Amino acid sequence: MKGLRWLAPVLLAVTASPRAQTPVFRSGVDLVRLDIRVTDDAGRPIADLRPDEVQIKEEGTPRPVLLFQHVETPRGTYSEAAARTIAAEVSTNQGSPRGHVYVLVFDETHIMPGHEQRARLAAERFLRTRVRSGDRVALYALPGPGPQIEFTPDVSRVVGALKAVRGAGEETGTGTIGTMRTYEAYEIARGNSQILERQATLVSQNLMASDTRSTVSKRPNPLVEDPQDLRRTLLEDARSLVDHAYG
Repeated sequence: MKGLRWLAPVLLAVTASPRAQTPVFRSGVDLVRLDIRVTDDAGRPIADLRPDEVQIKEEGTPRPVLLFQHVETPRGTYSEAAARTIAAEVSTNQGSPRGHVYVLVFDETHIMPGHEQRARLAAERFLRTRVRSGDRVALYALPGPGPQIEFTPDVSRVVGALKAVRGAGEETGTGTIGTMRTYEAYEIARGNSQILERQATLVSQNLMASDTRSTVSKRPNPLVEDPQDLRRTLLEDARSLVDHAYG
C-alpha cells in the first residue's frame, strides 16, 4: 500500500503596511531681473562696473546681487550684426544682434481727434533720441487701417508712417442712413458682423421710431422691411466713411 501524503493547510496572515507617504519638499527662490544703465557725468556708459559697486535696496533693505552681467551696446547696424552670425555653412549666436526691440502701439479709438499730433511728436522724439542703429522698431495702429509695420531697423520709415496715426475717439461720419463712428465704420468694413448687427438694430429702431412720429402717411421704409438691404446699405456707408477718413 502506497504511503499517503498529507497536505496540511497553511494560513498566511498578511499585514498590510500603510502606504509610504511621498515626501514633499517645498522650496522657492525669488529672483528679480533688473536692467540698469550706469553712466558717468558726461552721459557715457561705465563699461568696467563691478558687482560690488552695485547696491540694490527694497524699501530700505539691501538685496543680494546673485548674477551680474555686462551687456555691451551693439555696434554697427542691425543688418551688419546679423551678417556676422553666418560664416560659410555654419551659423553662430556669437556676435548676433543684441539691440533693443521696441513696439509702438496707438489705440486710435482712445485718441481724440486733434490730439494725435501730440502722440506723434512724442513717438518721433523717442525714435530719434533713444533708438540706436542696432535696435529694431515695430509700429501698429489699432484697430486700423493705420500703419502696420513689423520689426525693422529703418527708423526713418517708422517716423514717416507716424503721420498715418489718427485720433478717432469720438469722430463720427454721416452716411445715407445716419451717423456712424469711424471705429464702427472700419470694423464693419473689415467684416465685423457683431458691430454690423448692433448698428443695424440701432438704425432699424431709429427708422421705426421716425415713421411712428411722422404725421404724413407714407409707405413703409424698405430698409426696415428688408434686413438684408439695411445691412448692405450700412456696409456701403461704412466703406465710404473709411475711405473718407483715411483717404
